[in-house]
Amino acid sequence: MIRSKYFIHPLGIKTKSKLDLALRLRAIINAPTQSSKPPDRILRDNRSDVALSDEVDDFSGAAFSRCFEALRRNHSAEWSIAIPGLDVAEGGGAYFSKLYLLNSGDLCVVTGLNGTFSDDEFAQGTDWYRKEILPDIKAFVTAVVQASAMTSDEKTSLDFNTPIHTVFGLGLPDVSGFAVVADQFRSEGLDATERCISQDSQDTWRLYGGWSYSAIQRTDYGEEFYFVSVMVRMQNEWFALRRWRRQVLIEGDSPMMAKNHRDLKQKHTAIHEMLYLLQRHQQEAFDFRANLKPWLQKACEGVSSFWDLPKDYEFINASTGGLRDLISFSIQERELAQSRVQSRVLYLIAGFDTLALSGFLLSVLSFQRSEQSTLPMIDGLLNDTFVAALLSLNVVFFFMVLVLAFVRAR
Repeated sequence: MIRSKYFIHPLGIKTKSKLDLALRLRAIINAPTQSSKPPDRILRDNRSDVALSDEVDDFSGAAFSRCFEALRRNHSAEWSIAIPGLDVAEGGGAYFSKLYLLNSGDLCVVTGLNGTFSDDEFAQGTDWYRKEILPDIKAFVTAVVQASAMTSDEKTSLDFNTPIHTVFGLGLPDVSGFAVVADQFRSEGLDATERCISQDSQDTWRLYGGWSYSAIQRTDYGEEFYFVSVMVRMQNEWFALRRWRRQVLIEGDSPMMAKNHRDLKQKHTAIHEMLYLLQRHQQEAFDFRANLKPWLQKACEGVSSFWDLPKDYEFINASTGGLRDLISFSIQERELAQSRVQSRVLYLIAGFDTLALSGFLLSVLSFQRSEQSTLPMIDGLLNDTFVAALLSLNVVFFFMVLVLAFVRAR
């Protein structure tokens, strides 16, 4: 029987500002001809509809792209990736591999295989993908990234060692194929039959959602392509939350009080950007799901609930807010320390002013002791004892200023 298998592979990029990176990469989507390596096509953020009556009988990259585009909020650039070493034509099969630059600035590779695969070939998973397919994908994607508007550090940070989600596609009568699916689910402690998240009332298709694997028993490829398209969005959403969660944990483990004021200000800006992106990402995910047909929306909500994505949003929002408060406190403490230094400097200036007064009094005393006074009026008003008392009092004031500068608690 004809079976299908899809690998959904989001790629990681480290950047100082995700917002700025998305803005730079979005220029490729808005003006593709200006790119050094233009995309093959631009998927519109359209308002078309998804209808199961639109049968898709052929397995092809073009057919998948049409289904992916039909789901709203999928504005992106698309490149087709050739994999010379992949030979599926002998069994009457086909394949496609596509790189998507999403409107959010995220990169994702979707690879689909179709043919009369044996049970062993059908069961080949991410290890086989990384060994047989990923080298060609890596070479192509690296070339696209090198031709993009990324910084040198961002290009170097391109990460292919990221989680991959596998989707199995098969017909309802394919009992042995579903046994392969059940084995994959069982490897992660799941019962595939209990993970049926959406089912046609006429039982013409069934959707199954797990951890690293999901599956569809379908009638035509349209149902399969639509489901895979939803899982592309779900996997990218999960990966983005995973990246943010890890970033919060890493930043929370670093000694904030030991960082200088400039680094704290940069982190403070970055954490506010993260909160904004989190809220924007959540809103985009909500808009995407709100426009799905009920059968796909049910599948989307089933996977989202099973993956605890709503709880992840709550956790990251709360922990990011806590990290923001910690950074704000660290900045306040740093600025308070600077205020203390400035205050001590002002006390020292006041102390030097008292020394200047002492110099004046010594001058007066020297005038009084001269043979011919240049200030005869002062000679009658001041004597040695009075001037010495003022000088002593001035020295006392000077030491009091020093005590206030370095001893007084703030």
